[in-house]
Amino acid sequence: MNEPGGGVPDLLRETATLIRGNFRLVAIAVFVLTAFDVADDLFHVPDRPFGLLGTLALLLFEYELTRAVLRRSGFVTGKRRRGIWAMLGLCLLSDAGILAGILLVVPGIFLAVRWSACVPALISERIGVIEALRRSFEETRGRFWPILAVLLIIYLAPAFLVGTSDAADALAWRLVSNAAANFSIVAGWHAATAIYLTGKAPRGLAEIFS
Repeated sequence: MNEPGGGVPDLLRETATLIRGNFRLVAIAVFVLTAFDVADDLFHVPDRPFGLLGTLALLLFEYELTRAVLRRSGFVTGKRRRGIWAMLGLCLLSDAGILAGILLVVPGIFLAVRWSACVPALISERIGVIEALRRSFEETRGRFWPILAVLLIIYLAPAFLVGTSDAADALAWRLVSNAAANFSIVAGWHAATAIYLTGKAPRGLAEIFS
């Protein structure tokens, strides 16, 4: 049995459990997002419509995938979808704060870790943007280093794999690199939900989904 807020192996294991439980949606999300990215790379259309559609799809998939995990774990009930526009505002605000912090490096890393659970908090608890950021601070308290390590593994591993790929064909390289990047993003959403749930649940997520 895993204790709430476990170390790096526990969080990675719980993230993998969530991805397996959400596998169909994960596969669809990676396929669609990769298709938009590759189309945007190949067809240099003015105003970048593929990029705009991809950004919209990114927002919708983050909401749906996070909500699906929370619903299966009992933290979201009912069929009504609430908070998607609040999530957009939350993402804009948190990203702006993190990007501003990145200029000083350490504050950006600190905010990225402490705000990592804000989206699942907002969807699960149906709270406002500022409250979701505050709740994420609470759920990540005392777990900075394990969370940072997990986020680095998830977001840097695909970059390493793509960097060592010998795909010579330009289209093949675009497919591989974009698919790896999008899987990393989708895995990051599941890691955020695992961070949120392990801070609240008295048992491992593997038990919840068994």
